[in-house]
Amino acid sequence: MSDYWPTFESAAEDPFFHQLRGIMGTENYGQDDNLRRVVNMVITMIVPLQSFNKLTPTETERLAVLTEEMGESLQAVGKVLRHGYLATDGLTGKQYDNRQDLAIELGQVEHAIHLLTVNEDLSAQEVATARLDRADAIKPYLHHQ
Repeated sequence: MSDYWPTFESAAEDPFFHQLRGIMGTENYGQDDNLRRVVNMVITMIVPLQSFNKLTPTETERLAVLTEEMGESLQAVGKVLRHGYLATDGLTGKQYDNRQDLAIELGQVEHAIHLLTVNEDLSAQEVATARLDRADAIKPYLHHQ
């Protein structure tokens, strides 16, 4: 789809505009030109909202993957805390290996981080340094490690 149709002629060359004409049932130049103007107005309102954070679609997708994987890993941690690493369903007797589920989810988080570093959204060195810094900083607060 064109982001902007400065003239009716430019809109008329775009197949998407013809799809809109069919949906809206416009029948003459005046209606078509009004449709072009409305679409342009909507686009000018939407585009700034989409790019307020100046992220590209690929950067946004990588962050969405990270968010999703972190959410799933949090859920896996919650299951371990509630039921233990190995759990049995009280109704069916089915065994669940929550340790394996947690390992899978954390591996997927690591892959999401890898996507961010290999695409240079983040520096792999800065991530590694932050991990080592945290290893030292958390020691006074650990009770059983």
